[in-house]
Amino acid sequence: MKIALVTDTYHPQVNGVVSSVDTIAEELEKEHEVHIFAPTRSERAYSFNSFPFYLWPDYRIAYVRAKTLAKIFEEKDIEIIHVHTPFSLGVSGVGAARHLTLPAVGTFHTLLPEYTHYISETLGLLLRRFGWRYVNWFYGRFNAVTVPSTPIKESLVKRGLKNVHVIPNAVNVDLFHPGKEPPSSDPCILFVGRLGKEKRLEVLIDAASSVLEEYPKAKFQIIGRGIHEDWYKKIVKEKGLSNNFVFEGYVSSPDLIKAYQECDIFAIPSDTETQGLVTLEAMACEKPVIGANALGLKDVITHEVDGYLFQPGNSSELSDYLLQLLEDDKQRREMGKKAREKAKEFSAERIGGQWVNFYSSLLG
Repeated sequence: MKIALVTDTYHPQVNGVVSSVDTIAEELEKEHEVHIFAPTRSERAYSFNSFPFYLWPDYRIAYVRAKTLAKIFEEKDIEIIHVHTPFSLGVSGVGAARHLTLPAVGTFHTLLPEYTHYISETLGLLLRRFGWRYVNWFYGRFNAVTVPSTPIKESLVKRGLKNVHVIPNAVNVDLFHPGKEPPSSDPCILFVGRLGKEKRLEVLIDAASSVLEEYPKAKFQIIGRGIHEDWYKKIVKEKGLSNNFVFEGYVSSPDLIKAYQECDIFAIPSDTETQGLVTLEAMACEKPVIGANALGLKDVITHEVDGYLFQPGNSSELSDYLLQLLEDDKQRREMGKKAREKAKEFSAERIGGQWVNFYSSLLG
């Protein structure tokens, strides 16, 4: 097959969509021809003219007409078009597919309506309503829609979308693997993700106070950047926790893997995850995970088996689970091993096979 992967976000940006596109492209390329189309220049992608998005200058908006993109697809004999983002390039991608009458798949990676506070907190409710209308319009144009978890499928179907299928994002379990025992005897709790309010990092910050009463030298390692980074740092400072929180910013892939391997527990308090790819990366590195009992995380974490699920926003429950794992080395290691086994269910090889079968079903 000749497959086009269309995405509005790609290198040098660092996020789950980029990781997902790279992982599945590498797997599909073993037997198929894959072309990536993105707004930013890179060795792997066909890029277009673009301009920076005013809210996040690192993100770029491509401007290319659907007919222009269709011509490129024709030249490359593309057979199926897989769009990963609902922005300008994604709109042109599905438009090109319709122009050429080629099958098109749209993957719903991000709970877009829950991110409208970036535009205006005052108009939050109105923008969320518009966001869901846009989601219905955009994804209603595809032959099929995929989502990475069952709760997200249920949410989209409830809002009127049809032909929605669950195909999880894949994790490279060879790249993300267990390492040596953590080098320090002081506990380390890791968070990886964009530093935006939707990630609910303040819940982990609140939970830290109780943990530090028992483990005053515990470290909370925060990897990632975002528009609310300074806001989170201010909360940490006001609570007098600056000595225990380390904000690393973005790190290289080898350093990220090392951080997963050397932490004791991975925590993700976000309640808007469509799946939570970073959670799977931590699990692949044999770490127990504690996450909010919401949406996609419920498909990834099995409560009391490979981690714990806590009531969203409940910092007291989160701290209880953190302390329980820190106090029981045996349980922590056993959960970590089970987490690794769970991550293998989402391996690139397994998920890649699902994509090939799915594409084939659309081609007939």
